Amino acid sequence: MNIGIIDSGEGGRSFYLSFKKRFPFFYYTVLLDKAFFPYGEKEHKILYNRGVELIDYLDKCDYILIACNTLSIALKDYQNAKVIRITDKTIEYAKKYQNIGLMASKYTIQSNYYQKRLNIIWAYDASKEIKEIEESKFSLDIKIPKVDLLILGCTHFIKEKKAFRGLNILSQDELDFHDYWED
Repeated sequence: MNIGIIDSGEGGRSFYLSFKKRFPFFYYTVLLDKAFFPYGEKEHKILYNRGVELIDYLDKCDYILIACNTLSIALKDYQNAKVIRITDKTIEYAKKYQNIGLMASKYTIQSNYYQKRLNIIWAYDASKEIKEIEESKFSLDIKIPKVDLLILGCTHFIKEKKAFRGLNILSQDELDFHDYWED
């Protein structure tokens, strides 16, 4: 089986490497769309059109996993049975928590996508931190309130999840995708 993965930059690379360890028996086609990084600062129409273009490119894949939260949200109304959106798995996992924090791109935060579906009590536009991770200059210098779960709503945070020690985090490379295929 061939799995296509779409994301931008370092976040996609980190997601792919972790995902491949969990599912080593698949073939992968990975699109790390650095040309459009950062997605979180683009307008909806640009993101939607780019996402459709990338999905079309991966048409021969059995499944296409949109690992980017921003792109998943921009394509929320796009219908294709092969497409798996990371946002769907994130919501499925996070529903069991009461007070949830969210660190994500400007687009993801401003879309209110997670806020409409989960009890988000703190949402932080982490555009600055996402760019820092892309440039290997990350430092976590914000105060995160007490929450039951902190969603790291950008795959860039996978690379730096150790910075969130002591917090109950959802790092999206740890989501369960087994229900899409059998081992």
